[in-house]
Amino acid sequence: MSAATLAVLAVLVIAALVIAALVAGASRHPPAPQRRRGPGGMRPPQSGEIWFVNFPFADDWTKSKDRPVLVVSVAAHTAVVRKITSQDQSLRPQEYELLPANTGLSRTSWVRTSLDYVALSHFRRRAGSLAQRDNVSGS
Repeated sequence: MSAATLAVLAVLVIAALVIAALVAGASRHPPAPQRRRGPGGMRPPQSGEIWFVNFPFADDWTKSKDRPVLVVSVAAHTAVVRKITSQDQSLRPQEYELLPANTGLSRTSWVRTSLDYVALSHFRRRAGSLAQRDNVSGS
């Protein structure tokens, strides 16, 4: 057989398989729409929420720390976040103070101004969210 004949036969076989799959699938109920889920089946994080994230150390990516972050934005598989620290940053005017009552955190904390990118698979649990007046997610 020539190469052209083999190519035509391959196209016909693929077309037959596609048609068979469509006919077989038509007899079943259509699948329910999939809701986007975050890590561990949780809903994905949203802007303005505070989550605990398994955050890798900058100097050694094989080690990580469970730390709170403020979610700035979320894409398909990654979130833009700002780290939150409980170390007193009151002398640094560029850091934003968060009070425990507003955040779900156990103590007064500060939002760092630098942005980081974290895979959604690193998100562990939701702590809370910012009050409307506490909008520090913008750059």
